[in-house]
Amino acid sequence: MTINSKELKENLSKKLQKACEKHLEKILEEIQEKKIFAYTIFCSSGTHMGIAIATEEGACKTLDSSQWDYVNNYYEVFYETNEYIDTLYEIFYDEELKDIDLDELDDDELWEFISGFLVDVVVEVVSRLKTSGMFNKNYFDKDLLLGINFGDPDINQIPMIEKSSKKLNSQQWHEKVSLYCKRLNNGSQISTE
Repeated sequence: MTINSKELKENLSKKLQKACEKHLEKILEEIQEKKIFAYTIFCSSGTHMGIAIATEEGACKTLDSSQWDYVNNYYEVFYETNEYIDTLYEIFYDEELKDIDLDELDDDELWEFISGFLVDVVVEVVSRLKTSGMFNKNYFDKDLLLGINFGDPDINQIPMIEKSSKKLNSQQWHEKVSLYCKRLNNGSQISTE
């Protein structure tokens, strides 16, 4: 039985959106008086997803997720999503897709496909959350930082941060993210002030 990449993306998008919505319900009860100015999909261990949130009170002056207020809280709502991501990796490395011959790809091309796949899903889900008005509540800053976030991004993950930012963020935030990514590529951290 082979499946195409579009079906896999749709399945992951549904699972991730459902998890994000559950996460938002839980975290907004906890945050109460604080204002959220960053809501990102946090990828831990390279593949598993959760959420990283920064509040104004949390003074997220760098884009380094270890400085954020809420990282991977309510991780359990992402179990189904993360189990599916594990399945996706098995498919990408061991099975066939109807629309893409993964066997023809070298390691770099396969990673390019996988990272593009994940960026597309994150952008789609966060865009739907944004369009649905989830971020219009008083809890959220009007110019919310969105995208993909990693605890300690490697050279292959940095482009994912920048690509998602370009599609989801205001010009002001994207410039900060681009500068952060440039500094990461050069091996140093940066303040966004």
